[in-house]
Amino acid sequence: MPLLGLILGFSVIAAPIPEFISYSGPFIVALYTLPNWLSGHYHHQFWMEVYETLFCFPALRRMAKVLRNPFQLYGGIVTNKDIRTEHQNFNLRLSWPLLMLLSITATTVVIRYLLPLVGMGSIDGGGFEGESIVLTWSLYNAIVLMVATLACIDRPVSPGADSFPIERIGCLRWQGNEQWGTTKQLSEEGASFQLQEGTNPEVGVEGELQLMEPNLYLPVRIAPGQKGHISLHFSELTPETEALLLRLLYSANHPFHAPRLLSTSDALLRWLGTIWRPDQLLRGYR
Repeated sequence: MPLLGLILGFSVIAAPIPEFISYSGPFIVALYTLPNWLSGHYHHQFWMEVYETLFCFPALRRMAKVLRNPFQLYGGIVTNKDIRTEHQNFNLRLSWPLLMLLSITATTVVIRYLLPLVGMGSIDGGGFEGESIVLTWSLYNAIVLMVATLACIDRPVSPGADSFPIERIGCLRWQGNEQWGTTKQLSEEGASFQLQEGTNPEVGVEGELQLMEPNLYLPVRIAPGQKGHISLHFSELTPETEALLLRLLYSANHPFHAPRLLSTSDALLRWLGTIWRPDQLLRGYR
């Protein structure tokens, strides 16, 4: 509705900004803070709006099917829950309505506000009552649409196992050689190991990594590394060794395993962070 009002030049809220803020401001603050606080910081209005935006169009399609044939059984799954590709994929079937609304919003803003600034259109000096409210509302909806569009990325490429920045002093042994170093990343499948000094071992060589704390002996295979680190892939581990490794990886003593609850402001700040690091947009999709 605010986008339609911006296009046609009418306001859904015919009130000046001071009156709108004085009346609706407390309700908006309560909407974005009270549910978050009452739910133990697990309910965030911003992410709920993103979810509702994503679910809106699939739900409308399902509703149209039910109205067209109310006695047919469609099942309870509205959106597809499985992925049939091994590569990351941009779900165009789910995101095309979002892209269309984003395009309409951007076109409207350009035609109504940017083109007149460069002398390519006429400026309506009077505007219409409540125009600032409708414009702000439309821009906020555009932010929600952009985040929902990023959420349409299916199966981003990720490593086979989660790695954690666990640093442990260790000794790498291979073909009669022995060198000390420190682990920089550790996972269930391997580790990133930084040698203190000496030459790097050849790629493909079998060896053994001994960690001092806890006392772990891990059979490894040398793999190509980067940035001065050696990449180590673990060979088959005994059940006892694997249990000790898992205990080290997922110990509650590590600060990065402590849950951090995101507030609505944190969610908005994370989205703004993608302006400087738009990793999701710069990746290739196949």
